Amino acid sequence: MNGSPPQIMIIDGNIVRGPVAFDDKANMASCLFPLFKLNLSDPNVHYFNPALHMKILVVDDETDVQPLFLQRFRKEIRNHEIDFTFALSGEEALSYLEQNPSEIVLILSDINMPGMSGLDLLERIREKYDTPPPVVMMITAYGDEDNRKYAIEHGANDFLTKPLDFNTLKEKLRSLEI
Repeated sequence: MNGSPPQIMIIDGNIVRGPVAFDDKANMASCLFPLFKLNLSDPNVHYFNPALHMKILVVDDETDVQPLFLQRFRKEIRNHEIDFTFALSGEEALSYLEQNPSEIVLILSDINMPGMSGLDLLERIREKYDTPPPVVMMITAYGDEDNRKYAIEHGANDFLTKPLDFNTLKEKLRSLEI
């Protein structure tokens, strides 16, 4: 993991900022400021590597989506594995992306929204954000094969149907190579 951004480690309640060198084979890490050698299997050692942290933008016009995601991903949020940002429209999502162009690594977007649809948002994202391109998963309440085909042809990485199966979504997130 050399070359990754500085990490933050918490050792016995003290915050230590990297750089941190990881030895995956030995499950060890070393921090130079101050000098530490740590066994990452030790339950008293917690570390946060921003390179492994997933920032997700959820775009859906339904306001009940935010508390649902926060409740279903509470463990991952608490462990700093995932952080969510929510937008209630395609326009709001584009505005957020313009202000934070490289922050988001995954976008989960509803297809059917008033104003800019999720498919329109997908096209705008693929036109403008290609370095690095965010992973985009489209979500719809309908198992509509035409929308699915259109989304995949226009750059969607995956297609999910409501009601979301959060266990399946978590498996998909774990399998992403970001």
